[in-house]
Amino acid sequence: MIKLIVLTIIVGFVFITGYYLGSHKLLEIRKDITGLKTEVLSKTTSLEKELADVRVRMHLVDARERIIAGKNEISEKNFGTAGKEIEKARELIERAIGLSGESLVPALRPITQELAYAESDLKRLDPEAMKRLDGAKKDLDRIIER
Repeated sequence: MIKLIVLTIIVGFVFITGYYLGSHKLLEIRKDITGLKTEVLSKTTSLEKELADVRVRMHLVDARERIIAGKNEISEKNFGTAGKEIEKARELIERAIGLSGESLVPALRPITQELAYAESDLKRLDPEAMKRLDGAKKDLDRIIER
């Protein structure tokens, strides 16, 4: 009878020890999963931000190329095509403003205004348009290089 009681106590002790160890491992696994979840979320957020920054930069580089193409069209006396290039550059900068949030808005708004002025100068065949395009290109170069 004593053997049965000792055996029952040993089996009970082993069961309780196993249950205790198993429950603590589950708590550790839950903590690990929670840590991994926060880490994945932070990495995903940073990747999304970097992707948005790359898209902004691509739009700005495309706008710069459009400005250069517009200047070339002006020098070839193709004013209609130059106007379309300048308008496209302004649209690309507006898209970049939409993607960048509030960080680049103060730097990019004057460029869009300058392009609008250049476009109106171009419609009046004013030579001031080339100077405005040069200024806008220099400002874009400065922003892109950051």
